[in-house]
Amino acid sequence: MANEIALIAEARGLTQKDVASRTGLSQSDVSRIVNRLVRDFSTDRLMRALTSLGKDVRIAWSDAKHHEGSIVVDASDSPEEERAYAL
Repeated sequence: MANEIALIAEARGLTQKDVASRTGLSQSDVSRIVNRLVRDFSTDRLMRALTSLGKDVRIAWSDAKHHEGSIVVDASDSPEEERAYAL
């Protein structure tokens, strides 16, 4: 999620101050996010930042094929363009 926030800022030519203004975060928080220092940020906070920047965030789960499940991030811009990353 942090990477997506950084990519959005870069693609749109937004400064950290611009991102902060749009998301309600402080500029120093945005700096930590784009530098991937996100240990102190909840997933909820990062998801809210993404939605403030015009992204939809989806959460889904399904039964695991094996005993233990996995976490997958789908970073697609549209359903036709799936880019999934296993964590």
